[in-house]
Amino acid sequence: MLRKKINNKNKPGMMLGYINKNGDITGVEPSWHMTPLVLAELLKDRYQNRDAAVALVESAVLLPIFKKGDYEGVEGFGGVLESHISFYDENLRAHVGHLFLFMKSAWHYSNNGIDWDPITEVFVDGNDMACEKLDRQLRYRQNNIEKGMTDGGLIEKMNFYLKHEKERIKNVR
Repeated sequence: MLRKKINNKNKPGMMLGYINKNGDITGVEPSWHMTPLVLAELLKDRYQNRDAAVALVESAVLLPIFKKGDYEGVEGFGGVLESHISFYDENLRAHVGHLFLFMKSAWHYSNNGIDWDPITEVFVDGNDMACEKLDRQLRYRQNNIEKGMTDGGLIEKMNFYLKHEKERIKNVR
């Protein structure tokens, strides 16, 4: 089950990393401008194992604008988002809101620096967290309607928005 993720829409930056044999993390910030969903799809499709992940992070493919090779474990890498997680202020990158880390033989995602979930569970069938949130809101509203509560047409509006948002995300791929 996924943990609650924080809202970091004002922090569009992303970083990718892998854990080396010493337990330190090497991470890069790509200069690509894309959504986490697009990056997750790319990682799932083309960089599925550790060797490919290391090659990606170490190469110029991402056009890195920042690279650091000695994050102090997962906590240190999480400190990119919030310095109070690892107490290493030098790790904080205020504009970064999405982390991808290759660990446990799979890519994991975090947008709070603490909870790490496999990207296959966070980005399901081309459906990003925004759509998952809309799905939850829609179920909540539908449950209230079944209990006799009314919402003045909000369900229809949410169904319309959810349908178009899912189509938009599929077209991004």
